[in-house]
Amino acid sequence: MPSASRRRDNESFEAIFRRFKKAIEKDGLMQEIRDREHFVKPSLKRKRAAAAAVKRHQRELAEEVESRRKASGKKTSGKRAKKRRESLNTNR
Repeated sequence: MPSASRRRDNESFEAIFRRFKKAIEKDGLMQEIRDREHFVKPSLKRKRAAAAAVKRHQRELAEEVESRRKASGKKTSGKRAKKRRESLNTNR
């Protein structure tokens, strides 16, 4: 729990409130309050955790592919993309 925000010399209420909000955010108190607002079944917690892990893994893979692409110096659109664009233009 954050310590009390004590008023410093010549400090406005807005500044004190800003420091207090930052301390609460840093401690994660508001997130915990939101999490405890409603009961979540354990099975739903597991599902959400698994979905978050999948999403995190996919993001890491995408970042890895992008970094490899940049390191190799290749263009982002290759021959397949070019052929596809050409075939779409001829069908019109």
